[in-house]
Order: sequence, then C-alpha cells, then structure tokens
Amino acid sequence: MSNPPATRVLHVIESTTAGVRRYVTYLLQHQSPQWHMEVACPAIRQEHFGDTAFVDEIRQIGVCVHDVPMQRSIGLADLKAARVLQNVVQQGHYDLIHTHSSKAGFLGRSIARLSGVPVVHTPNGLYYLGQHGVKRWFYQTLERLAGRLTTQLIAVSEGERIVITRDRLVPPDRLCVIKNGVDAPHIRGEATAPHARQLCEQLGINGQQPIIGAAGRMVPQKDPLTFVRAAAQLRQTYPTAQFVWCGDGELRTATEQLAAHLNVPLITTGHQENSAAIMQTFDVFVLPSIYEGLPFALLEAMALGIPIVATDISGVRDVLGDQQAGWLTEPCNEAALATTIERALLQTSESQRRTQAAQHLVETQYSVQLMVQRHLELYQHLVQKKSSRSA
Repeated sequence: MSNPPATRVLHVIESTTAGVRRYVTYLLQHQSPQWHMEVACPAIRQEHFGDTAFVDEIRQIGVCVHDVPMQRSIGLADLKAARVLQNVVQQGHYDLIHTHSSKAGFLGRSIARLSGVPVVHTPNGLYYLGQHGVKRWFYQTLERLAGRLTTQLIAVSEGERIVITRDRLVPPDRLCVIKNGVDAPHIRGEATAPHARQLCEQLGINGQQPIIGAAGRMVPQKDPLTFVRAAAQLRQTYPTAQFVWCGDGELRTATEQLAAHLNVPLITTGHQENSAAIMQTFDVFVLPSIYEGLPFALLEAMALGIPIVATDISGVRDVLGDQQAGWLTEPCNEAALATTIERALLQTSESQRRTQAAQHLVETQYSVQLMVQRHLELYQHLVQKKSSRSA
C-alpha cells in the first residue's frame, strides 16, 4: 500500500535575513517526511546583509526555491512580483501557504485568497509600530486589510497577541500564539567551534573587559544609536570597556559616526553567519529595540548564558519579566540603559541567577522542537478543515 502524498506548503518571504531567516529555516530543517515545503522569495536583496545565504542554505537541504522579485519598498515592481508569485501558486497546487513579514504577507495573502488556498501569516514584528502619523496609519490599515484575507495569524509571543488584538488586525478566533524557539545545543556548538576564536581575533574583539555587545540589524527598530549613547556614559565608569554590534543595516554609517564623535570604541562586525561566536565573548548582551515580536537574538543570548539587558517592550517582557531571566529598562533612554548595564555588571551573583533562569527557560519553553511541532499541528488542522469542507 503506497503512502499518501505529502502535504504541500509554500513559504512566501521577502525579507531573507535575521529573524525571518531563522524562523523559516528552522521550519524547513525540522519538517517531517509527510510535509513537502517550498519557498518563494527574491534570490537576492542586499548581498552584504547576508541575503544570498538563506537561498544557498535551504537549497543545500533540498528545498525548492522559486525566485520572486519582491522588494522592500512599495512600487510598480510589486505588480511583476505578484504575477510571478501567482504563477508559482497556480503551478504548485499547494495545500497551504505561509507568508512572513509585511510585503510578502500582503502579496502572498492576496494571491492565496484568489487561489482558494488557506493562508497562515506571521508578521515577524509589526512594522507599523515603528512608524508615526500618516505612515503608521497607512501601514496599519494595510495590515487590517490583509487580515481579512488571513486564515490564521500567528503571534510569536503573548505580548504580540495582545497588540494584534488591540489593533484589530484579525478577529480573535483567527489568531494564535506559537512562541519562537531556538536550537540551544547547536548555538552553543557554533559559539565554541574551532574557527570562532579566530573570527573574534580578526574582528579585533581582544578580550578587554568588559565587552558589552548587541546583535541584530542596524535599523531604527533596533535603535543602535541609543546603544552608542549609553556606551558613552558607561565609558566614564569603565574606561577600558569594549563595545560590539554584530550586524549590518541602513544605520551602520550613522552609528559608526556617532561612536567616533562620542569617543566610543565600537566594533561593528557587519553581517556574520556565526553570530554566536561573537556573542559568546560578551559580558553583557544588550537589546535596545523599540518594538519586537520575540527576537531570536534574545533567545540565542539566553542559550549562551550571557547576562541580558533589554528594553521593556512587548515580546521581550514576556520572556524576561515574569521569569526574572534578565534586566529590563526603558526604551529610547540612554541614561536608563547605561545604568541598567552597570547594574548587571556589578551585581554578579544576581546576574548569574538570572542567567541560569534564562538558560532553563529557553531549553524548556523556547525550544525549536516545540516551535516546529506547534506549526505542523496548526498546518494539519487547517488542511484537514479545508478538506472536510470540500468533501
């Protein structure tokens, strides 16, 4: 007796770096044989941000990739991308479509609805939260319109679910929470790989104490400028401190210029495939974001056992606040950030306690196995629901 055909899922992605990349790659790496997953995404957006690495990585594990020329900005190019994506969907006979982030979310959900295919969407951070005035209203309105086309929307944290409900992006019965998760043993293995030390030496991370660092895209959402201003204040107490930002982005030049102006010894590493190798040198990991869903960099720092100072925002507070697994501080406030980092450095026994709590938490509640299992359960439920209606 032959096995039933695998359930076909198409992931639609425009942003192929950072957290979105980790999220989708985990789902692809840990899928079971009863699932056949493919990806529609641009072959390249900005090479120096690591955008080609995602396609190369998933092709190596045998995943079919369809080149859809989506761009971050809104424009006439979206019409071409929509036509290409529609052809992919029509030819692929997919049972389910899963869209990720704003651009792919809007195009993918529109085409899924036209094709009669159930569609799951994960915002991976609500873009409009970082906007103001008319821009905020515009992007929030787009999310609400796309919400009408959504079969199920995934919030990656309870805090994000509350925001989505408050802003009425989808009705509550079409919203669920599936927490992000990471492969903690693999992350620790990357951090201690033979080339890890050599990488840090090449970048000039020389072991001066303390090393205070962050990891993520250098964009307004992550607020690297407040990190630099806080570093300038910390230099008064810790004149030999070294500051590191692992990542790249549109604010890199502005961040480096501000650091030079304030006499902050800042190392910006650019995009690094093995960010864990760099993070493991940190005495304090800093997450100065203005808004988040549930950042993978935070979970990776927890897995590595690094004391964490992060902004008290939705998603981050869900992980660190109740469990006292890190230190929380007010966003966009360099004085508060500097004070909290200093507290984490001085209160060593309390930092150790919180670090141990964070490691236990990430291994028991934020594992990649739990994350993938819950996604596959949701996929199965939606596919079966569609089949029963068609019968």
